[in-house]
Amino acid sequence: MGDLNKNVYRKEEPSPYGPIITNPSEKDKREKEESYKNLKNATKIQIFAGLLSYFKNILDSFSSKKQTSHLFNEEHLLRNVLTFQELLLLLAQEDQSHNPYFGEELSKIWHHIVDDCNAVSDSHSPTIEKLKFFISQVQHFPTGADHTLGYYFDEYAGKQWIPFPFMELLEGLHQEFQASPVISSLQGWIHLLGEILSSVKKE
Repeated sequence: MGDLNKNVYRKEEPSPYGPIITNPSEKDKREKEESYKNLKNATKIQIFAGLLSYFKNILDSFSSKKQTSHLFNEEHLLRNVLTFQELLLLLAQEDQSHNPYFGEELSKIWHHIVDDCNAVSDSHSPTIEKLKFFISQVQHFPTGADHTLGYYFDEYAGKQWIPFPFMELLEGLHQEFQASPVISSLQGWIHLLGEILSSVKKE
């Protein structure tokens, strides 16, 4: 009788108290595989689109910086040309040869003009050609001297003291202007810088 009370199970059926294991159907398998493939393809497309967008932004950034840099250099150059002209006018009117701050500022602006001139891409424009001529005139003044004005600008730029030969050159420029303003070197340079500024405004 006791055996009759025992539960009877088919051999192939699992125990009701064991884990329930179900095998997915072929349809479910295919759906999962297709979903995974679609997800992979979508992810690849998104990554590719993201990379394209990233590189486009980089290229646009470089292009924008290049245009901004060109405009900035040109404007910066004009400001320096105007400042240098004002310093030469000051030297023409007053002897600044013993003023270390004047010599320091003159040298600093000179270097800015040379650097800005080299940075301008359109080096064949009439304005830049005039500026190069001006730089050459100042660089080699006085003609034939071993230590020219350009030499002292290069050697003593940014220093708050003026070597005696440099002081003599500045003093000589001032005295020459006072004696013969119309034909003096300072007047020639001031006039040339004025032409450069006027030609830029017309362009």
